[in-house]
Amino acid sequence: MCGTGTAREEILERMGFIPPLLESAGDAPEVLRNLWSLTVAGYLDNPLPGRFKEELFAYLSRFCEAPYCLVCHSCALRALGRRGPEVLALLEEAPPTAEVDVAAHLAGLAAVLGPLEEWPAAGTPLDRALFRCAVAFFRGGSGAGPCRAELRRVLGPVRYSHLLSLLGYIRACHVWSEGHPEITWRSDRRAADHLEPLLEEEPRLRDFFDRHAERVRQEGRATEDRLLQAVSGLRQRETEVRRTRDRLETRVQELTTELSRLGEGLSEETVRRGKLEEERDRLSAQLLQGQKLQAIGHLSVGIAHEINNPVGFILSNLGTIREYLGDLKRLLEAALEAAGEEERKDPARKALERLRRELDAPYLLEDFGKALDETRQGAERIRDIVKSLREFSHVDDGELRPADLNECIENSLRLVWNELKYSAQVRRDYGPVPPVPCHPQRLGQVFVNLLVNAAQALGGKGEIAVSTRVEGDEAVVRIRDTGCGIPEEVLPRIFEPFFTTKPVGKGTGLGLHVAHTIVQSHGGRIEVRSSVGVGTEFAVRLPRAGPAAN
Repeated sequence: MCGTGTAREEILERMGFIPPLLESAGDAPEVLRNLWSLTVAGYLDNPLPGRFKEELFAYLSRFCEAPYCLVCHSCALRALGRRGPEVLALLEEAPPTAEVDVAAHLAGLAAVLGPLEEWPAAGTPLDRALFRCAVAFFRGGSGAGPCRAELRRVLGPVRYSHLLSLLGYIRACHVWSEGHPEITWRSDRRAADHLEPLLEEEPRLRDFFDRHAERVRQEGRATEDRLLQAVSGLRQRETEVRRTRDRLETRVQELTTELSRLGEGLSEETVRRGKLEEERDRLSAQLLQGQKLQAIGHLSVGIAHEINNPVGFILSNLGTIREYLGDLKRLLEAALEAAGEEERKDPARKALERLRRELDAPYLLEDFGKALDETRQGAERIRDIVKSLREFSHVDDGELRPADLNECIENSLRLVWNELKYSAQVRRDYGPVPPVPCHPQRLGQVFVNLLVNAAQALGGKGEIAVSTRVEGDEAVVRIRDTGCGIPEEVLPRIFEPFFTTKPVGKGTGLGLHVAHTIVQSHGGRIEVRSSVGVGTEFAVRLPRAGPAAN
């Protein structure tokens, strides 16, 4: 750390004198070094235009209780070529208001499509918009947030950081000068060189500086009066508190006696409360089971609809088979007749040949085989659907078993296919995932819930992408939809029990909570990312080695 002498040498070399603001650090070398570092970074080496920096510094000093910065930076403006009337006009500008002035300047900044390549010329509408929005940002209030956002966008990251550095330095100077009333502008070289010429050019500046000093004094006296009133009020309050304390002590004694009497029935109340808590836990368990049964019932309706299709194939093909069998029967009967009557051998054979051509026996036999194949396919479809339902509704025992997550997802897709097929295009991207120790049926309940939610979020048409991967020590299942998305303010609450955004009667608010609980019981976690109007992605992360032993 450099000493005081070194810092003073640097100040003299850069500024030609030691400003009173820095002189006030006295013999504290570290304080002087810190003040000087702030001055260099936030003010002297700040690459923002010098005219803009001095205008902003002088104007914002109107809101400082100490007159030092106001006078010195008004003089610095004259050193940059600003005349006395121009300085007064700047200082007398009314602070921007969010309702009128800030809104107008924000509209001016909104017209700028991207970060500025060059700083706008002095006095142009864009230059004034930057100045007024910086003032509003510094002062805070309702307009500060929009101004901050627009300044960051229009200035770009580099110039915006320079503006923040300048505003931070201005605030630091205000705080320092207000805390050191001995600082005076009279010994500042900028005031010594330019104040009198400035006042000669615009005598009304003297009145402005005097009014500022008087306003600060009046505000100080008003603050002092308020403090005296507050002290007087505190003394009165102390007396009231003392009286209240005496009354409370008496009341506490009375309540202590009452509590002693009530304590006799406390044991009975404790037992009753325990029973109520047991009943609450029982009802909660029933409610969770009811949610599971509700999901199964909902899925069963879809499965019944799916069963109707293969059953339709079977019934239709069986009818065709019945017709073909009738024709074949006629053919066989004619053949038998021809074989059994020797005296009418030639006419019977002719009839047999005619019937064979009429019925096209080779085609009948070929189509008979196709009908049987379709019947078999329909039966296999029924078998797969019923198998998936049986797997889903089967209650896991307490033992973990290795399961193929890709197969679990396929089972879940079959169960909810009636919910998906009219609204979603399902895209599968399964990776090689080794078997994971788990309760497959419980995980199936998680996947079913996420798939149904994804289909409902589509609201008509869209895409659901299902993928599996191995990432480090975890097996990851991702279910992403292109639906309506989840608002940012709702996202942190979606796993809370009984929280739902669906209309009354459409959801219990337990589906995602149960899914979250099941995944946690497997030592995993559910992650969610969502953007309104873009879609939502749930990632189920499970440890490849299974849940850790308790």
